[in-house]
Amino acid sequence: MDTPFKSYQHVKSLFPNMSSKEARKIIRQQIHDRQMKLPQVKPYMRKIFEHVPGCFFHDLLVQPGKDVEPKYYHIFVGANNRYAFAYPVNDKKAATAVKTLEQFIKDNDGKPIVKLTSDGECAFNSQQFINACHENEIMLKIIPDGAHSTLGIVDRFIRTLRDMNQPLNKSQGQQYDKEYIEFSEEKMKRLINTYNNTRHNSLGCSPKEMYNNERLEKEYIAKCLKKQAIQDTIKDFNLPEGIYVRYRMNKSDLNGHKRRSKISREKYLIKKRIGNRYLLQAADGKILSKSRFELIKAEDDSPLGLTFQQNKKVNPESVYTGIFYH
Repeated sequence: MDTPFKSYQHVKSLFPNMSSKEARKIIRQQIHDRQMKLPQVKPYMRKIFEHVPGCFFHDLLVQPGKDVEPKYYHIFVGANNRYAFAYPVNDKKAATAVKTLEQFIKDNDGKPIVKLTSDGECAFNSQQFINACHENEIMLKIIPDGAHSTLGIVDRFIRTLRDMNQPLNKSQGQQYDKEYIEFSEEKMKRLINTYNNTRHNSLGCSPKEMYNNERLEKEYIAKCLKKQAIQDTIKDFNLPEGIYVRYRMNKSDLNGHKRRSKISREKYLIKKRIGNRYLLQAADGKILSKSRFELIKAEDDSPLGLTFQQNKKVNPESVYTGIFYH
């Protein structure tokens, strides 16, 4: 029997006189969309880390409201040691970003800053900021908005700051009161200090301990490399170019549409692999970047994806894979 419903309750509501045995048989015969459950996805998730000490992510934490000061905080957080810095700023100008970069270099106590990774914020992608990094021998990597899983460390850190700014469980404070959604400079300093001195489960120590002990950071890097080597032994971990896949759809992939499924119904060609990212190509030539854990091999009879509605550009490889400046 052909029915669009895929649950027992729906079939019974459509055919109330049908026996339970018959209804369950129909459900079993229905074609169910494949799901990407965490136990299945987790082995394919690459841990975000850098191969050498001295690498940081940076981003702007935006304060809510029009009259709040400072309007932003320029955040820096260690890619491996998770040690964090926060600088109050009131604009997104390139000159301001350069000033906070200079202050960050000074506050880093002479330790090497090898690489900075960020999203495509205009100030961070400006020639003025690029030149400042070049003068200080810092490699700059720009990650596009469409590849934010790569920026997971700084995104997670900013969420942690917001969580730390919430009222205590037993207090009478309201979570959306001004004092719990905004960060005064004094409060930000206190939260950053607390964070840096608190044990981080994935590190096995506090960010400050690892920041002050390069040996601990190198041991952490070695553990991450070992895990990565184990992942590479998974039979289908590395997908070859030229095959078709379907991908997990996040909010930006929906492009304003309501969710119909968790993974794309259509299949797309793996055009190229750069680092840990796969470039998927639609029939019209548009490109989308995804991580391995977001992909599943497509069935031969899956419909071909004609375009990526969330991406207006064709073959934007330099944008979607990150840009390095030396």
